[in-house]
Formats: sequence, C-alpha cells, structure tokens
Amino acid sequence: MTNFSYDNTVPATNNSPTADQPNMLTNTQSGKSIWEEDHVGFGVSNGGTHLKNTFYTQQTPSIGSALSIVYPGARPAAYANATGGSDTNTYTLNALGTLPASIVKAGGTFSTTTTVGAISFESQFNCVSISSDGAGVYTITLQGVTTGSNIIFLSSISAGFDPNWSYTNPTLTIASVSTIGPKISFIVLQV
Repeated sequence: MTNFSYDNTVPATNNSPTADQPNMLTNTQSGKSIWEEDHVGFGVSNGGTHLKNTFYTQQTPSIGSALSIVYPGARPAAYANATGGSDTNTYTLNALGTLPASIVKAGGTFSTTTTVGAISFESQFNCVSISSDGAGVYTITLQGVTTGSNIIFLSSISAGFDPNWSYTNPTLTIASVSTIGPKISFIVLQV
C-alpha cells in the first residue's frame, strides 16, 4: 500500500491561502487516493461503495456490547503453515463471540456413479476435479485453499448413508456406495 503524504499544519492560522495552497492540494490528492484504495472513486457510477477491505496487520481487538467488527487475526497454532508461521484469517467479533469469516474452504454436489474416471460436479467451488473408481470411491482435488490436512468435512447424502472420507492436502477422498444416482453434497471447513 502507498505511503500517502499529508500536512496537518495547513491551513495555518496566519498564512494566506496562496502560501498553503501547494500543501492543501497534496492533502486533497492524498485523501482522494486513500479513499479510492478500497472504494469506487469520485465521479463514477456506484461511487463510494466498497471494492475491498484491506487490513494492515493482525489485530486482537476488544469491543463493547453494542458493536460488531471484522478484523484480521492469527490462525490457531493447529493450522500453522508449513514454515511454522501463522497465516492470517478474517474474524467477525460481536457480543456473542468470535467467528472465523473464512472458515468455508470448498464444497460441491455430485451424483454417485459406476463410471470409472473423471465425472462432473453438479455444482462446486474451489474444487479442481473429481474422479470415480466405479466402486463408490470419489477422489476430489481441491484448489489449494487449505493449510495442511486438518479439516472439518460435512456431507449430505440423498440416500441417507454417511460416507467415509479422508483428506491429504489437496486431495479429498469420499467412499460411499457403488450405486448410480444418489447425490452427495459436501463442504470443507477449516479454521
């Protein structure tokens, strides 16, 4: 992010506007540039709406009972990255507690099949591919959205059976029944 110039001594009490004009122009330009860092800028449709929220560093905030905030914080040690550091996660903090905002990592829906090889998702997010062994085992490659292999797996199956599953980053393996038709919907969570 840019280091924006700003002079908080202008306009000075005893200066004429012409003396302060160059510094006031710098302040005005810096204000516009700061605003447009995360927002749609001036003189454009949807001006003022957010493009993104950029956070400078990890925080450990506290709040009053009537507030709610979003902040960047360190991930728990159990999810530390391979270099031993701790990635930043985004959290929502309110009077009820703290919730990781980026807990949902991937998910999808597919129909079971006896087909061997690549099959199609009916819907998915952050999944690269899915293949079937034809006997009820489905191998799903995720799009590098998790750290390590410590995940939470939730599923819903239209036929009412719970699948076995395993995960070694980035591969999720789901073992169900070797029938054609029942739908498996799943979601991968990680704090």
